[in-house]
Amino acid sequence: MGYPPNREAALSILRISEILKEKGKGNINFYLVGPFPPPTSPPVYSTGYVESTIAYIKAADICIAPIKRGGVKLKTLEYMASGKPIIATHKAVEGIDKINYIHAEKEEEFANAIEEILKNGESMNFQENMKLVKEKHSPTFAANKLIYNLKKLIK
Repeated sequence: MGYPPNREAALSILRISEILKEKGKGNINFYLVGPFPPPTSPPVYSTGYVESTIAYIKAADICIAPIKRGGVKLKTLEYMASGKPIIATHKAVEGIDKINYIHAEKEEEFANAIEEILKNGESMNFQENMKLVKEKHSPTFAANKLIYNLKKLIK
């Protein structure tokens, strides 16, 4: 998390965890997956660098993206591909059309959304995100779009 936007998101996750602990929900675990995490203590755990995030995303009940700035949001696309509930800022989903997610900007909003999902289950069809990733954000889709545009240039 040497990349400043990722570090900021990690610090937000620490604050979200603190808010939930203050509400008596200290049993909700969070995992910061990536290099150079800030110092953590349970229920926030850090993995350091990993080759793949897939196992962590599969094990998660909820995926959160408290991203305030940055470029390509590959984390968000990975979350979408999992079909898991996503709680995210506008910045985290910027440029991704038709995504099903729960919007939150402040740490308190993330904490409230996490509580709501854990209490009442999912209110949205997050499985649709899997279909959207395959149709609009896969390497095959990108390659086909590139070929189409190159053919237009050649004509």
